[in-house]
Amino acid sequence: MTIMNQEKNRWAAGFTLMEMMAVVVIIGIIAAMAVPSFLNYMPKLRIKSNARDIVSQLRLARSRAVSERQPYGVAFALGTNAIYTFKDIDDPTSKTYSSSDSVMRADTLGADVSLVSCTYADNCVVFNSTGAASTSGDLQLVTGDGSIVMSINVLASTGRVRLTEIGS
Repeated sequence: MTIMNQEKNRWAAGFTLMEMMAVVVIIGIIAAMAVPSFLNYMPKLRIKSNARDIVSQLRLARSRAVSERQPYGVAFALGTNAIYTFKDIDDPTSKTYSSSDSVMRADTLGADVSLVSCTYADNCVVFNSTGAASTSGDLQLVTGDGSIVMSINVLASTGRVRLTEIGS
């Protein structure tokens, strides 16, 4: 009698194929409902990622300028969505980017994010040895459909860099 009870309990401990298939179908339905909302969120993730990269480049230039006591800057090419982090060796007094400056890093934004406006003088920010910036201003990025705008602000007197979301 005890041998038969042990046999029944051994087979009763697992899941049937039908139960497993029902779980797979339920997971599939939930995943199918989540995909559209995830796809709608992707542009916001991309623009925030690009904006944070630019903020990082500005902060890197500022920290290099302070630590090396040399002018470093970041230049923005609005037409090509390019960003250049450079050491200002050509003419440090002009506080602008030229092709003979030493480029540390050159990046291009993704296809669905654009640099739309830049109020920095000559589309460039140069930091001096105290960490102060050459100019105050804003840089604005926008998604391809124009739904999300991010603004990067630099304060000249302190070199503080701040990122804000204008629209979403």
